[in-house]
Amino acid sequence: MTFRVFTEQRPAANLNGTVIVLSDPASQQRAEVWPALGFNCFRWSVAGSEILYADPHLFESPVPTRSGFPILFPFPNRIRDGRFSWDGRNFSLPLNDPAKKNAIHGFACRRPWRLIDRGADETSAWVTAEFDSERDAADMRDLWPGDYRLVVSYRLFVGRLRVTAEVRNPG
Repeated sequence: MTFRVFTEQRPAANLNGTVIVLSDPASQQRAEVWPALGFNCFRWSVAGSEILYADPHLFESPVPTRSGFPILFPFPNRIRDGRFSWDGRNFSLPLNDPAKKNAIHGFACRRPWRLIDRGADETSAWVTAEFDSERDAADMRDLWPGDYRLVVSYRLFVGRLRVTAEVRNPG
């Protein structure tokens, strides 16, 4: 078995610096996932070539949307003025774009995720985590009209990295 999954510690500003590493030394591949910053797969390299962009200052100044695969949920892009209505109810979101004029990219990319599975076998290495709005972002409950649960997996094979996501609406 050449595939492996293990953890590495990184010095990180105000966040847990544990990184999950998926690797295959035989094919010279490595994928790195940071659960504390939105379960972002921020690095993938193959034979010494970087496939994903990783901000060189990511751990010093963690901005989840500037590296790798940020998970933009429950909304990607921007919500103008951070305000919207749903089913007769008005919502007001934090203005967190660079200009502080709009809400941007949801909540899941900025929060820690809980690991629920990881492993390796002869053909792959994987890690799976979960983000539940009730459990992991209860302080934002009044900012979004519904509950959600995300389960995301990264699986490294020879020559490829597969990302799968499942979204549930428990309400």
